[in-house]
Amino acid sequence: KTTESLYLSFSRQHETLFMIHAEEKILQTIYDTSPEAIIVIDEKGSVQSFNRMAARIFGYAADEVRGQNIKMLMPPYFADRHDGFLERYLTTGEKRIIGIGRIVTGQRKNGTTFPIELAVGEARIGERRVFTGFIRDLTEHQQVEQRVQELQAELIHASRLASLGEISSMIAHETNQPLSAAGTYLDVARELLASPRAEDRERGVKTLDQVQAQIRRAGDTIRRIREFAQKKTPELTLEDVNRLIEEANGIAAIG
Repeated sequence: KTTESLYLSFSRQHETLFMIHAEEKILQTIYDTSPEAIIVIDEKGSVQSFNRMAARIFGYAADEVRGQNIKMLMPPYFADRHDGFLERYLTTGEKRIIGIGRIVTGQRKNGTTFPIELAVGEARIGERRVFTGFIRDLTEHQQVEQRVQELQAELIHASRLASLGEISSMIAHETNQPLSAAGTYLDVARELLASPRAEDRERGVKTLDQVQAQIRRAGDTIRRIREFAQKKTPELTLEDVNRLIEEANGIAAIG
């Protein structure tokens, strides 16, 4: 019985060690294949662990970073303040980034800076505290956003050009008739004013009034189109339909 008990105890221990080893393998696999950079530091800010994605993002080999202060992965502005932030948290417990995702700036081995999304978790291992940072490189995301903004700007510009073309076409169409009428009236007025007959010259002066009216009409058309293009509540007015028909008839008669 004693031998059997020892054997069962040994089997349980072996099974427990096997499960622990299996869990460690699983965690190591997750750690190595994570699509996010994972960096573990101690209470002094020294890097304890640096996974493959972190090496790819920052350009350092793991051996170059382990044991070094995490500040080496930050631009000077943030690096100069990091130790103070960490010390303040250890003293006061005030959380500024732990447990809260933030967009910050990282620095690669070649000195270039880039945007990252950082989430930090805290854990206790015996009497020690460690902090794990999960980092996602936002460079590509930022480039996509910038390209989307550029395309939106191009689309707005194209829309403005299209609108300008439509307005130009509208102005040309609406002003062509009164200006053509004014030109015809001027031809008639020139002939009448050159006539030796006083009554013809009098008719020529009256024809100049028609020219003035047509030019004024063209100006009014442009003004109305500009008002139409502006965003405002339309103003409705009563119009004399007989006058509108008379104007249309006069333009048609010239043709």
